[in-house]
Amino acid sequence: MFAVARKGLHSGGCVRITPQVFNTVDEMGRLLEVLGKLAA
Repeated sequence: MFAVARKGLHSGGCVRITPQVFNTVDEMGRLLEVLGKLAA
């Protein structure tokens, strides 16, 4: 996965996460777990 923090956007900062074709199912599951915790 490729992740980068973006600042200075009109609507505020964000983190862009770009999965790649070589990421495993387990890695994608972990990403979903973390995003779920952040959203809670």
